Amino acid sequence: MWTVVFGLLVAILGTASAGEVCCEDLNECFTDDKPFNRMPLPSCPGDLEEKFIFYDRSSPAAGTYFLRNEVPSSFSTSRRTLVMTHGWLGDGSLDWLIQIKDLMLQKDDFNIIVIDWNDDADYYWYPKAASNTRTIGAEVAHVVNNIVAQTGVSFKDFWCIGFSLGAHVCGHMGMRTKQKFGRVTGLDPAGPFFQNEDLTQGLNPTSADFVDVIHTDGEGLIYYCGKLAPIGHMDFYPNEGKDQPGCWTYMSAEAQFLKKIVPYDDSWRMGCSHYRAVWYFMETVRDDASCHVSRSKCTDHENLPGSCEAFGSIRMGYYAEENIIPGIYYLETNKSFPYCKN
Repeated sequence: MWTVVFGLLVAILGTASAGEVCCEDLNECFTDDKPFNRMPLPSCPGDLEEKFIFYDRSSPAAGTYFLRNEVPSSFSTSRRTLVMTHGWLGDGSLDWLIQIKDLMLQKDDFNIIVIDWNDDADYYWYPKAASNTRTIGAEVAHVVNNIVAQTGVSFKDFWCIGFSLGAHVCGHMGMRTKQKFGRVTGLDPAGPFFQNEDLTQGLNPTSADFVDVIHTDGEGLIYYCGKLAPIGHMDFYPNEGKDQPGCWTYMSAEAQFLKKIVPYDDSWRMGCSHYRAVWYFMETVRDDASCHVSRSKCTDHENLPGSCEAFGSIRMGYYAEENIIPGIYYLETNKSFPYCKN
C-alpha cells in the first residue's frame, strides 16, 4: 500500500531534474544523476539540526550532546565505537533505539554515538527523506573522520547499526569515511526508492569491511517497507525475509477478517514485519545462548527455503561477525516474543 502511495506522489509531484545541491560544510555536491534520478535533491545538513549524542557506561542514561567538529570528553580510544541511527519519521529517543543502546552497554564497554536526524527524517514526503540519507551519511562520515583525526582511533573499531532509512545512512557514511568501517549492520534496510540495480544508491558491501543485513519486510504480499534483495556480505532472511509470523500481513484474508473482532495489538501495526528486524537483533544481544542461528545457506533470495541446503551454524545479529562466510541465510522464528526458535 505504501509503495503505491509513494509512486503516486512521485507521479504527481515529480522529481528534481538535472540539478545538484552543493553543501558547503561537507565540501561535496549531490546530483540527481543515476542511481538517484528517482529521488529529489537532498537537503544540506547545515540547513537543519542533526544531533550527535554520546553514551558510555559512565553516562548510560543521560547522553552528552556534542558538535560535528568535537570529540566527546569521555570518548575512549580503548573501546569499540558503535554508531546508531533511526529511520523515517524517527528520532534519537525512540524506545527501541534506547533499548538496544542500553543492551549494548551491558554487553560490552562501547563508545556509543546516537545520530538524531529527526529534522531530515521527519519529511512526510518519503522520497525527500530517502534522498537525505546521502547528506546525513556524509555528515556522519565527517564526524567520524574528525574523531579519528583527533584521537588516532582506528576506523576498523567503528560499527554502525541502522534501521530502515538509517541503514542507508550507515551505508553512505561508510562510503565516505577516509577508510572503511569495521562493520555495518542493516536492520531491514528501506526498500522504496532503493530498488535500483546500482547498489551504491544505499547500503552495500563497499560500506564496510563487513556488512550484515537482516531482512524482514521485503516485497510482502500486501505492502513492504524493506528491501528484499541481498546487499551485504551476509544477508539473513528470517521467515523468507517478508510477512513475519504473528504480523497481520502474514495471515490469510479470512484470518485477517476474523482478527478484526479482537482488540488491536502490535501485530496490527503497519510496520510490524519491518520492526521485527529490530526485535530479532535485540534478542541476539540479550541472549548469550545459540539464538537466531541459521543452518541453511541459500542461492536465491526469492526462493526460500527452496534454494537452501544444510550448512553448519551461522549466527544472525550481534554475533554474526564471529564466523564471516558471505552468503544468503535462512532461518525461522516464533510468531511472538520470545522470537528465538533455536
